[in-house]
Amino acid sequence: MARANPEDDIQKDIVEKLAILLPPEVIVTAVNPKGYRGKAAAGLAKALGQLAGIPDLTILLPDGRSVWIEVKAPEKYATPHQRALHERMRAIGHKVEVCRSIDDVVKTLEGWGVPMRGRLA
Repeated sequence: MARANPEDDIQKDIVEKLAILLPPEVIVTAVNPKGYRGKAAAGLAKALGQLAGIPDLTILLPDGRSVWIEVKAPEKYATPHQRALHERMRAIGHKVEVCRSIDDVVKTLEGWGVPMRGRLA
């Protein structure tokens, strides 16, 4: 049975609002299945190449860039696996940020120069 995860609601809100805020050619996709699987499925995911610590959301931009968002609930922090992989990603030029709300994501994307087509009310 799936366990309740407060980050799920935050991520759903982020994805819904990004669909409104970002131009239609931008692709937003979830990468991490949030651990809702048994040991066998987790083992298969690892064997198929899923990395521990990969950020939750990838945003693919029309200029060829991709940026990454790790979703965390308030008072929660990235795990050691996440921090290590995020640093590796940054070291090779990827943008990665931990965000706790759509406001955090918007501020981050604006800082990275990602074009928006609107604002939140």
